[in-house]
Amino acid sequence: MKVTSAASTLPQQKGRCNNMDELIRLQLQKTACRVRMGIIEGVYNAKSGHPGGSLSIADLLTYLYSVMTVDPKNPDMPERDRLVLSKGHTAPALYSVLAERGFFPKEELKSLRHIGALLQGHPCIHIPGVDMSSGSLGQGISAACGMALAGKTFYSERFLVAFEREIHKNSDK
Repeated sequence: MKVTSAASTLPQQKGRCNNMDELIRLQLQKTACRVRMGIIEGVYNAKSGHPGGSLSIADLLTYLYSVMTVDPKNPDMPERDRLVLSKGHTAPALYSVLAERGFFPKEELKSLRHIGALLQGHPCIHIPGVDMSSGSLGQGISAACGMALAGKTFYSERFLVAFEREIHKNSDK
């Protein structure tokens, strides 16, 4: 399992990305821009949500989904890479990336948080491409560890997105 901190995911930049082809970098930037537009469209149409947190994670999720082994036509394939978004209130970012990858139509983003809609305020496992329902801070770490242990027989990676505040939750008690 790869545990990824939002602060340390991408390589340090000195003018341009280390060893990353310029065209790939530009494509990732364009994709991340479309992801941000999807986030804004979804939260705007929902009239509620967490746009700041979602926008702050757009680049990270765009990059991860560019290197993860996933198949929108077969979202439950056992050998897929998995991502646990423990910080569930940033679901609009995850949904926008999944729509960009083709897991469901981008039009679904407009129905974010609407009663009976596919996309709700936190990730739900019934949504194509979502590997774990989340919401309560701190639960993702243990779930991702369990997935990694259970998945040892498969040749795939596990990605966990956790944030400093979440990791230290209740550590002051």
